[in-house]
Amino acid sequence: MLRVAIIGGGQLARMLALDGLRLGVKFSFLVEPDESTQCIEGLGDKLVWDFADLAEDDVDAFAELYQALHRPQVITVEKEAVPVPVLRGLARFAEVRPNPESVYQTQHRAREKQLLSRLSIPTANFIVAYEVADVRAAYEAFGLPLFIKAVESGYDGKNQWQLHAPSDLEQFERECPPGPWVVEQHVKFDREVSLIGARSANGETVFYPITENLHRQGILIRSLAPAPNLSEAMQNNARDYMTRLFNELDYVGVLAMECFVRGDELLVNELAPRVHNSGHWTMNAGICSQFENHLRAILGWPLGCTEISGHKGMVNILGSRDLQNPRPRQPGEAWLSSAGTFHWYNKTDRPGRKLGHINVCGDDLAELQNTLVELDELLYGEQRK
Repeated sequence: MLRVAIIGGGQLARMLALDGLRLGVKFSFLVEPDESTQCIEGLGDKLVWDFADLAEDDVDAFAELYQALHRPQVITVEKEAVPVPVLRGLARFAEVRPNPESVYQTQHRAREKQLLSRLSIPTANFIVAYEVADVRAAYEAFGLPLFIKAVESGYDGKNQWQLHAPSDLEQFERECPPGPWVVEQHVKFDREVSLIGARSANGETVFYPITENLHRQGILIRSLAPAPNLSEAMQNNARDYMTRLFNELDYVGVLAMECFVRGDELLVNELAPRVHNSGHWTMNAGICSQFENHLRAILGWPLGCTEISGHKGMVNILGSRDLQNPRPRQPGEAWLSSAGTFHWYNKTDRPGRKLGHINVCGDDLAELQNTLVELDELLYGEQRK
């Protein structure tokens, strides 16, 4: 019996399992005691384990953990915030894909930026700040605005600060949380895009069309693929950058690369060693989804088709932002009358939480763009401003 263990119990684990069950793969999920697991109910065996109890050199403990996961052939992750010693300990008993080193490099913003720099992949100018004096040095070097990001535990705009005036810098110096941080020079970009690719253990690679993304308050709201009016040179550059990363890390699985477009430049902003929100449109695109291709890659199967016809889009469904009057967005609301395909994650409502998404397809770019805007307005209304 072919079994994959997924570390994490969120919506990405859910969508991996939904695609994998169809292919005859069984799943085990490894989650921590305080982790929500509503997304994965009924999709496989769930094991709750306190990672703090695991020491990397405790072979017996990892042997017990591996047995409790029902001896999977492959172990993967749905998030980067996984203790690397846990991955290294499990790697004694099964293939861990992507490998622990890949997760180590990309789960920490400073290491990630230094990796990109080492591979001559362009990014925003940055300084790794270990204390407040380093932040002021970045201010003197780059000026304002500045973006400050915690090196770990930052996603959807969390643990990030924007400095637009000297008073913001002074406030950060007074109230700053513990470092280190990555301090980035502000990039005046034209738009945000992402590239999602997959690499198998034998080195086979595929790439999805580059996707244009709209974020609001640091959270992805909608995506459009292929990104319109993107030069062939920029598309080739993006694939070249990801190929360098694949080869450097001996990467196996799906990798996501978020970028800024500035004129004819492509600046890499962040990496994710997993399937990614900006690739959810692949689920209804008439091709092999990012979830299936991740499984194909880590299991050593041939990779599936990523070439699309027409245009594809996705709109995220976020939880209510009104703390005084939370309103769950459940089936039956007006936006469900759209021509899109609805995906629900089985999560409880919480402000800003990703509860589901809608995928739409079309042959006419302008019509599809209008549909995405209309869905955005139906979901968020005045919150769009």
